[in-house]
Amino acid sequence: MIKKMAKLSDAIISFQENTLHCPSCDGVYLHQGRVEVFNRAEDADEGTHVVDTDTVQADRNLAGNPSNRRQGLKMNFFCETCHADVWLLIYQHKGNTFVRMEYQDSEN
Repeated sequence: MIKKMAKLSDAIISFQENTLHCPSCDGVYLHQGRVEVFNRAEDADEGTHVVDTDTVQADRNLAGNPSNRRQGLKMNFFCETCHADVWLLIYQHKGNTFVRMEYQDSEN
């Protein structure tokens, strides 16, 4: 997966809202899909992992958490323009909250 900073823009088209851009093609037509929430105490080996697709699943496995030490959120998107598989990651480390995107081009 390629890592990039999340890109927002003001007032794209006529929506008058901040719009999330595809990190692969810079398009604005991203469709939301799977959501994963990771919650744990600082440096804990286990915590709560919730996955929401068509049904909600919960477990204690923190594999895939974007944070090495704290909470994390992963949202999956599909780009209508270039068909990239995109993940928006929001996570905490040492009191800072980070936002980045990872994506896989449709050709790979």
